This record gives sequence, C-alpha cells and structure tokens, in this order.
Amino acid sequence: MTQLVSKNFSIDTNSDLLFDILRNKIYSDPVTSIIKEIISNARDAHREIDLNQPIDVNINENFFCVRDYGTGISLDRMENIFLKYLATTKKGDDKQTGGFGLGAKTPFAYT
Repeated sequence: MTQLVSKNFSIDTNSDLLFDILRNKIYSDPVTSIIKEIISNARDAHREIDLNQPIDVNINENFFCVRDYGTGISLDRMENIFLKYLATTKKGDDKQTGGFGLGAKTPFAYT
C-alpha cells in the first residue's frame, strides 16, 4: 500500500512571470475591473469604520475620481497590505467586498 504524504504548493523564484500574470493577464477587461475595484474599496473604507455616507464618484471621458471619507491608508497599511499581493485586511469580514489581496492592485493591470 502506498503511503500518502501531504505537500505544499510553492512559487518558484521566477517572480517576474508571476507579476506579469497578476498585472497584465488576470483581467480580460482591465478598465472596467479597475473602476469596480476602486469603487468597492472606497465603499469598504466606509464599512470598515461603520460610516453610513455615500462615496463620491466623478467620471467623464477623460477623468475618473473616487473619494471616500474613511481613515486613509496609513504607512503601515501601505507597506504591509497595499504593496503586497495577497495581503488583505478583509479576511473574515463579511461586510466588505473581496479579501483576496488582489483588488487594490488592479490599476497596475492598466499602467
């Protein structure tokens, strides 16, 4: 009888390929995905602090702006969440959208 052994997946050292997939190939419609993700994250900034106020969205053919009234992104959150793929503050939070640590990085799919 064959003994079963548990193994973990890992990522090879070719991180350039992984970043290329996450930035350039993950979305079939990057512009729409970016708009949805930024609006969702703004709404989540309100949900995180239980703020019952609408976010501001302004869009025209040359301009897209979203403003929330949350607490902002601290330096710690910028370094340890926003700039790291798969890092998230939303795990286990059923009020916020997402939780995979990918959505905030969608603008990189376009730039």
